[in-house]
Amino acid sequence: DKILPLLKRLVLALLCEIYYRTSDPSKNGVYPNTTQILGLLVLMEGGSFDHMEIKPGEGKSLVSNIQAAMLALQGHGVDFG
Repeated sequence: DKILPLLKRLVLALLCEIYYRTSDPSKNGVYPNTTQILGLLVLMEGGSFDHMEIKPGEGKSLVSNIQAAMLALQGHGVDFG
């Protein structure tokens, strides 16, 4: 079925835009970079949501927030412990 992957990508695009519009205006908004978006796409297309290595300063908060929103929209439980 081709509709579900397309829908996931659309939701990802919307979440990225929402994150940009609601992030700190003094920084002119924060938008995921290409590498972050590609990583999220790989995870969405069947990769493991259990583990993803991101080095300091590479946007863990941004990626984890968008990933959590994607999981929640898919009906998974999300816990930031």
